[in-house]
Amino acid sequence: MSVQLPEPDYYTVEEVIDRWSVSIDFLLRLATENKIEICARLQTPLKTIVLDKLDNTLLTYERAVELGLLHASDSADGKIERKLWDSTWYMMAGTTFKLSRVEALHLLDGEKEVVPDHLILRSLTGYDDLPEWVGGLIFTGFSGFERATFLGIVSWKRDVDNGMLLPRVTKDDLVILSEEIRRIETLHLAAEQAVAKDVLGGKAVTSRRILLSVVNALCIKAGIDPKGRSATSEIMTLLDLQGTPASEHTIRDAMKEIPEAIKVRKTANSK
Repeated sequence: MSVQLPEPDYYTVEEVIDRWSVSIDFLLRLATENKIEICARLQTPLKTIVLDKLDNTLLTYERAVELGLLHASDSADGKIERKLWDSTWYMMAGTTFKLSRVEALHLLDGEKEVVPDHLILRSLTGYDDLPEWVGGLIFTGFSGFERATFLGIVSWKRDVDNGMLLPRVTKDDLVILSEEIRRIETLHLAAEQAVAKDVLGGKAVTSRRILLSVVNALCIKAGIDPKGRSATSEIMTLLDLQGTPASEHTIRDAMKEIPEAIKVRKTANSK
């Protein structure tokens, strides 16, 4: 029985590699060129604690201001700033975040794992619904690894006394959001259609439209709704039985062309 399941929020890199027939390094290279968004997911919950690197004690708000990590404010916002600092922030397992170009490049260059700098900042400052000014208050004078020396992020179940554990990302943590999958595949379909219009002559285009019309008629005869959600999987099953399998992506792209082919054929025959 073929069931049309809801689309997941993301696909693992292994699923994308199989779906698109590409390598993980190729995907990472596209990420470093800002051509595709690759994300990572936390495998364990993380708890942020801030330590003074000089004496290894918990960093107080006053000490943070003294070190220049925070800007003391005379306004009412200063109270919010202190409240945020004195609180503990958590990131739950399954939290998804986009890899930066630098982080993707490190993985591409053979690094087994990277410490995502922006994840450190987000974990310290809280969640997206906090005031915009919060991000500007934390570690304004420090860069990547200098920031990391002030921070320890430990697993929910990890004893702090056993040592600090910064959040690390490996290739096994990588995912691509479904909306990004749709964006890339839409671009692919548009490019294929543009190439078909440029390459195929008039007779070839007409022949393809006739064949798509035939596919549509045969689907209806076989009790398959060409516009239905299960049409692709049902056709895949028929092709497998015939010994001429085709990928889900190929069939889905062809089915998307059927409505336009039917429309053009009907228009041509009405003249």
